[in-house]
Amino acid sequence: MLGLKHAKPLSDKKILQYAKKYNIDRFNIYKLDTAFGVHLSSLESMQHDSEAAYNLGQPQQYLLFDKKGKLLSFNVSVHMDHAHGSINWNTGNCFNTFPPKSYATISTNINFSSLRPFFIPISEPKDNKGTMYDCVIIWNHYMGKQSEDLIKTALKNLQEYTSDRTVALYFVNDDSYFAK
Repeated sequence: MLGLKHAKPLSDKKILQYAKKYNIDRFNIYKLDTAFGVHLSSLESMQHDSEAAYNLGQPQQYLLFDKKGKLLSFNVSVHMDHAHGSINWNTGNCFNTFPPKSYATISTNINFSSLRPFFIPISEPKDNKGTMYDCVIIWNHYMGKQSEDLIKTALKNLQEYTSDRTVALYFVNDDSYFAK
């Protein structure tokens, strides 16, 4: 399956090294709290939204929220086209616009304020006050090229389509979460 390695817990130092390798800005690098599974269980049991829980439980994701925390765009690896060990993050040219078209269902149960507490900072965060959007890119090392492609596609989209908008970036590594 896409040349997967087994997820292993990564130290903060290792995450920062991989972030540099994938050309991620040294600011706003986070790791996903291993308690995130509790949130996913709550989505299923309390809010009866198993589809949102399933999508949020995937190892690679792109989420874009407006300044009120409302989910505008949601793309998850399992919903994108796959071929020859690669994921086409621009399936259907979804990243040729801003906000990108979604290939995962937009759920009202997914909002930025419910996810943000599970992002543990491992680098100095930038001041994100006054931004128009919050963009969350969930990535990992154990899926290597697929994560690198997600990051490249997302950053290209932001560079091409957001010159007049301010976007706060959150690069969230989930290696340790999936290693649990």
